[in-house]
Amino acid sequence: MFIYDSVKSGVESNIKLMPETSSAIISVLQGPYREDEKHMTLYWEAMVSIRRLMITAMTLVSNASIRMMVVTALSTAFLYQHIHLYPFQVKTSNYIEGLSLSLLTLASVINLLKASFTDSGVVPTGPSIPFFKGLELTEKLFVLIIIAYILLIEVRLRKQNRQRRSKSDNV
Repeated sequence: MFIYDSVKSGVESNIKLMPETSSAIISVLQGPYREDEKHMTLYWEAMVSIRRLMITAMTLVSNASIRMMVVTALSTAFLYQHIHLYPFQVKTSNYIEGLSLSLLTLASVINLLKASFTDSGVVPTGPSIPFFKGLELTEKLFVLIIIAYILLIEVRLRKQNRQRRSKSDNV
């Protein structure tokens, strides 16, 4: 972010940048994000890094219920933030990221339910067995959705690459 701010505002530094170099650096740092300083979408990559760091830091919490409660709250906050800002230029990217964060939030809610039972020492018996099996089945379904999501993205990227190659061959 320091590099972005320095290049964007033209702050003097030890390294003098050519105008085309400055625009290339800004292009890489802004990437697919909207140019909307009001909503700070230019800093979205930093927010994504902070999000990953916070979720990863939760692995250090030993109590599963507390860990999952915090992860659920964080996931919900990240989902709200994404829906509120829609940081990407392309609508499809916003929808896909929203779907991904929704699945993360739902998975954390499911794990919170499971963790609250296991931390209290409750073993599923009787009528609660189908409930736990349903939770596990839902988690497996989420994994399948994520795999399908990744495959669709791969197919779309390959299709775009083929279209670009065919356009460059025609020129």
